[in-house]
Amino acid sequence: MNLLRMVRAQVERPGFQLFLGVVLVGTGLWDSIEALEADFEVGSHHGVLVLGLVYVLKSLPDFVEGLSRLSDVAGRDGQG
Repeated sequence: MNLLRMVRAQVERPGFQLFLGVVLVGTGLWDSIEALEADFEVGSHHGVLVLGLVYVLKSLPDFVEGLSRLSDVAGRDGQG
């Protein structure tokens, strides 16, 4: 059970989700570009691209909140 909790904690981290989203967007774009060069057809690469965008968008609020907290801490350190 402890191993499952450790894996879940790592997978649910915003950094991991952002990384996964960027990888999915990259591979989806790569496959989409290759499909455009050959002949346009809808395939699984379009779904991968959309899923990657969802993961990236899902992780952005956590990163913005983290950056906001960092700027608050930096602002307090500069005043003291």
